[in-house]
Amino acid sequence: VLEVTEILDAALLLLVAVFVAASSLEICKILEVGVLRTSVS
Repeated sequence: VLEVTEILDAALLLLVAVFVAASSLEICKILEVGVLRTSVS
C-alpha cells in the first residue's frame, strides 16, 4: 500500500516535470521565432 506522502511526492515530481517540459517547449518556440525573424530581416 502506498503511503499518502509517497503519492504526494510522486504527484509533485510529475507536476514539476510537466512544468519543466512546458517551459522548455516555450523557450524553444521563442528561440525559433527569434531565429526566423533575424534570418528574414
